[in-house]
Amino acid sequence: MSATRTVERPSNRTVTPPTRQRRGRRLVLGTPLPPWYVQAAKALVLGVFCALVIAPFVAIISTSIAPRDQISRAGGLVLWPDAVNLDAYRSILSGGVVTQAALISVGVTVVGTALSLFTSCLLAYGLSRPGSFASRPMLLIILFSMLFSAGIIPTYLLVRGVGLIDTLWALILPTMISGFNVVVLRSFFMNIPGELLESARIDGAGEWRIFSGIVIPSRRRCWR
Repeated sequence: MSATRTVERPSNRTVTPPTRQRRGRRLVLGTPLPPWYVQAAKALVLGVFCALVIAPFVAIISTSIAPRDQISRAGGLVLWPDAVNLDAYRSILSGGVVTQAALISVGVTVVGTALSLFTSCLLAYGLSRPGSFASRPMLLIILFSMLFSAGIIPTYLLVRGVGLIDTLWALILPTMISGFNVVVLRSFFMNIPGELLESARIDGAGEWRIFSGIVIPSRRRCWR
């Protein structure tokens, strides 16, 4: 009987020698940190830029609460007030103009956001369902509006033509529907299985019930 011998072939893999870590250098995600003087230089440059950005805001707040004589001596710009004087804020808030403007801004923001979310969801849901009437032309119009804007003069003429001059609706209705939001919501609504909606219709649910009870709760993560 002859004994058979197995010969192992040498492996073609090349073994890379382990890299030596320099003494005193820590590794962050496998990358050594730069020397301390490089880190100090970066921190110094970052601190200078942060100071240049923060200094104007500090000067505005300091000047607003500084006494009048100090503002006159400093030439209209105070970095550190000698005393706190709130006469400027009392003068602004006492007339009621700023308070009314703030309330109008809050109201327009709240109402505009709610209407924009509601109408954008309705339009995106309609465009996401196959077989919807004129869904492709409407989608092309929305995409065209994202690329090209009419401008402020045609917008003013449109607002004047529908009789919204000197009304708060002139701030809400022209920007109520955003093309970008509609496209994003449509992409989310298209991921809803059609079998889920068909089963709801078989159970007797209408389109509004499907939209409010199935579509919106299942797509809440797109707003998080």
